[in-house]
Amino acid sequence: MTGWSSARFADVVFPSTMWLEREDIAQGNNSGEYALYLNKAVEPLGEARSDCWAMAQLADRLGVGQAFTEGRDEEGWLRHLATQGGILEFDEFK
Repeated sequence: MTGWSSARFADVVFPSTMWLEREDIAQGNNSGEYALYLNKAVEPLGEARSDCWAMAQLADRLGVGQAFTEGRDEEGWLRHLATQGGILEFDEFK
């Protein structure tokens, strides 16, 4: 796996989820405009958490949690980003 060899030089390592372990949105690239809702397929292994969770926790500890998250949780961010991308019916999209 890429990245594992550099972890031994890191001061802090966040056990992050893989795309199968979290809800997300994928969008198209050169092949056309589309978006796919990625449902979580499996529960995260061990103590893995999403990047969003880890960065929100770090921001909170630095005293800027509310400014960083803008009061949104992970689903709130997915809803916001989907709306910004033109997806008006998030629940139907999901």
